[in-house]
Amino acid sequence: MKHAITLENIQYSYARTPVLQDITFSVTPGDFFIVIGPNGSGKTTLMKIMAGLEKDYDGDRMMSGEVSVGYLPQEPDLTPGKTVREAVSEGVGEIADLLAEYDEISNRFAEPMDDDEIAAIKKKALKTDPIFQYPMQTEKTGTP
Repeated sequence: MKHAITLENIQYSYARTPVLQDITFSVTPGDFFIVIGPNGSGKTTLMKIMAGLEKDYDGDRMMSGEVSVGYLPQEPDLTPGKTVREAVSEGVGEIADLLAEYDEISNRFAEPMDDDEIAAIKKKALKTDPIFQYPMQTEKTGTP
């Protein structure tokens, strides 16, 4: 099987102190792995090397052209004054917008609407949730 990422003979020192020595391994698509070690043993540095964020190391990092690596830092650079939800929403951008639109659409279905409003909401819903692509039955209840 083709490797997604391969690290060979990775060496990294911090202030002349070796942190990573002769690290060699490969990750294939679908692999899961855990990096365990005491504080200061190079876990974060290794992950930064894998993600391409750390460049000051010796050895080789090879990636398949079909792979992208995401990295979530231990201590993210957060905007002061924002809530956790707002900070996370910044990181997921378009998905957060779609979820907010989905919530808005779902809440509108709980309110009384005329046929034109229902048609407009259905049209908008098609963009956010494929379940709305199936035929829907609407019932009018109560008095007009």
